[in-house]
Amino acid sequence: MPQHRSTPPGRFAGRLRRLTALMLLAGLVLPVLVLAPAARAAEEPGPAPRVSLTVGGVGVVLIAANRQLYAFLDRTADNAPVTGGRVGVKAGRTELQLAESSPGVYVGGPFAPTAPRVALTVSIDTAAGSGRAAAEIEMAHVPVQSGGGGALRLLGWVLGLASAGGIGWFGWRQWHGRRRGLADAGPA
Repeated sequence: MPQHRSTPPGRFAGRLRRLTALMLLAGLVLPVLVLAPAARAAEEPGPAPRVSLTVGGVGVVLIAANRQLYAFLDRTADNAPVTGGRVGVKAGRTELQLAESSPGVYVGGPFAPTAPRVALTVSIDTAAGSGRAAAEIEMAHVPVQSGGGGALRLLGWVLGLASAGGIGWFGWRQWHGRRRGLADAGPA
């Protein structure tokens, strides 16, 4: 019968423990390393959604921020703020009347659309010009409804299951080795 060289049981168990510890560490650390940058990127504020248009002789910049809609009005001829006007914005079923908070700055709300793109109808009535115009604002901060987290979530599950499998396999080997040791020892 051919002789096989094998690793002594104590050495094998030591290597197996180190491998299991490495698998456990990888299963705990890698998901954090992979998912933490994605979570930080999701929390970082981006630029506020905005759109600009011209109504008559008035330039209008609309900015959606802090659940409010801000309108900055200025004359296109000299960029002077337009004061004392009325500004109305219709977004779907929502109609907002913006109030002047400082010269050329009008604010209204609450404005918190749930769609990634919102069609707006802007009406202004000022001494510098009056009229109505349509625009579309892209709400960058509104998440698009999808399965979400796909690849990163799958990676987290795979690493977690691999770690659990490694720990389970190690436990089974330890249990099986003890049983074999008890069977080899026989009754005392």
